[in-house]
Amino acid sequence: MANLVLKTTLFMLFSVGPVFGVELYAETDHTFQPKLTGKPQNILWKFKGNKVVEYENNHFYWYKDYKSRGQLDIQSGELTLKNLTKDDSGVYQSEIQVDGKLQYSNYDITVIEKPDHTGAVIGGVVGGIILVILTGLAVAYIKCKEKFPI
Repeated sequence: MANLVLKTTLFMLFSVGPVFGVELYAETDHTFQPKLTGKPQNILWKFKGNKVVEYENNHFYWYKDYKSRGQLDIQSGELTLKNLTKDDSGVYQSEIQVDGKLQYSNYDITVIEKPDHTGAVIGGVVGGIILVILTGLAVAYIKCKEKFPI
């Protein structure tokens, strides 16, 4: 545990820029929007310290499976990842060169499963059916009482 605290503290001390945390649903897309001043010249995105994509000298270099589900906007430096999974949870960092100087942005995302609302839907349908049955019974009781007063 002490090791984790030390690593987290060192990351916070030596990384540049604030860390933006967000919780996202699995099977959705997300766009990371770096805070830039100026037009990007070179772009590097990392995930947990490993390269995701580089844009340098008018060439894209994609790593792992990111090419099939990633998109990089070279005008803004924005990285979009499609069809997120729990394995995408963690810290992403952009290193973007603008006018010869590096600008950094950090994002810590947690990908969670989509909530299952089928129970609520089934409960609503069952509740509606019970209401219809009870209403029918009430009407039948009133009509029966009118025909056969006690």
